[in-house]
Amino acid sequence: MARARPGPVARILAAILPALLFVPPLSPGRPQVPPWWELRCGLTVRGDYSVTDLDTTFNGEFVYKARWEGTMERDGLDFRLFHDKAEVLAWEIREKTVPADEDVLMTEKETPDKPVFRLNYVIRHEPEIVLNLTVGDLLIPLASSPEKFDLLMPRTRAPGADTAVYDDFVTKGKNDAALDEAELAEKKFDKTFSWDWKRRQWTVRGRGAVKLAETHKVTLVVSLVRHD
Repeated sequence: MARARPGPVARILAAILPALLFVPPLSPGRPQVPPWWELRCGLTVRGDYSVTDLDTTFNGEFVYKARWEGTMERDGLDFRLFHDKAEVLAWEIREKTVPADEDVLMTEKETPDKPVFRLNYVIRHEPEIVLNLTVGDLLIPLASSPEKFDLLMPRTRAPGADTAVYDDFVTKGKNDAALDEAELAEKKFDKTFSWDWKRRQWTVRGRGAVKLAETHKVTLVVSLVRHD
């Protein structure tokens, strides 16, 4: 008696069943996890200022140290930041009034409007990775005065940041915090940025012309630790 030939469905199952039953062995390595980075930014600023209003001059000098800590991970072509903490490590300002010869010393605890250090965002700007950092401005003079002005504090140049008023007065170095893509591949690295800043201007206020002078020196250290 002739044997029946298998139908088309049977032939298809016979062809694909071995492939369905075969399960490739699991890879002995760990699953691939996108890298992320511990990120720390340390800032030191030393500066001075003077405000001359009619016959009174306010001379000040200050030291500011702060640190920002958090983590960073890739977000498409750019990066996502996760804030951990920001703290003021040192804040001291001394102001002297002439001719009254009053000496005012204010520290980080005594100054009601102490500057705040922020890392706002990290963005890819080919061929670099750019960090945008700012320090909040402070009103001067500290002593009682009918006229108050913003003491401009450091900020880094970055795409989309409105820093032209500050950038134009950088006298030495560059106020940027830019990383090379290759540096993100390193397990751990530190990079230091520094610049000098100076501004002199006359401003007309209600009682007449006021002379304002500001200078400061900045050191910024960016530290990253990579985790895979």
